[in-house]
Amino acid sequence: HKIRFGVIAVGHTFMTITTYGFDFILYPYVIWLVGFFIGFPFLTLLAALIDIVTVYVYDRTKKDWLGIEAIKSVEESISGGFVSKVLNWTRNRGDVTTASALAFFVDPLIIMLYMRNGSNQYNWFSVRDWKIFLTATIVGNLYWAILVLLGVESASYLMTG
Repeated sequence: HKIRFGVIAVGHTFMTITTYGFDFILYPYVIWLVGFFIGFPFLTLLAALIDIVTVYVYDRTKKDWLGIEAIKSVEESISGGFVSKVLNWTRNRGDVTTASALAFFVDPLIIMLYMRNGSNQYNWFSVRDWKIFLTATIVGNLYWAILVLLGVESASYLMTG
């Protein structure tokens, strides 16, 4: 358990550093530099490419360094409980709806890996996974780009008077 905890800790540290650097440094800088209509598509594409590479490494190493497979395994073993019922209710609304709703709170990479069928299979993207990933990527990045634009514009307004 210590080794598994260590692997997950390293994975989450990597994801946190990458995500915070991208979201709070690169995103505002690019939106400020080139504007929303150029920055949003560029950053969405860049985020998707980073996530695709991350999935590739995740699947190739066959190590659960994000803890997602552990969560799915636990979830499968407690079927019928309250948490399981809530998750199933959400999933019954459809993959695109679920991915869109989760995209406001969770990284698209995590959404796709969590919603991917099976646990501990490390089986790349299915057609369904691509739909989930692309939906979450577009919705999540649009939401974040609008928030960043509001922040950049507010800061610019305050600085110029």
